Amino acid sequence: MTLYPLGTVMEIIESIGAADGAPDLGFSYAYEDLVFLTHNAFLLQFTPNGKEMLIHRNVEADEDEVSPGIAALMRAGAKERMFFSEGRQYRMKQEDDEHISIDFLTQR
Repeated sequence: MTLYPLGTVMEIIESIGAADGAPDLGFSYAYEDLVFLTHNAFLLQFTPNGKEMLIHRNVEADEDEVSPGIAALMRAGAKERMFFSEGRQYRMKQEDDEHISIDFLTQR
């Protein structure tokens, strides 16, 4: 089992505020190598390099609402030497009360 620097990522997420021009990102939960935020406009994925994460965008998210959050995340991450890179697009679907499915789409 791979150990990821989840604590560092949580601190980066929590450090971003309205002053950064970004929406409240807020940590929701982590599952395997994915980190879910309190909104689902994008999600984060750890890479084998413990200092880099991918940012996957929800195809249903408004680009104008997503971009400030991603930019703030990249700036805050760089201060902690954690780098966030563009990932893929995804589509999320509620399967039942307890399960969701995530379909990752081809590269943009």
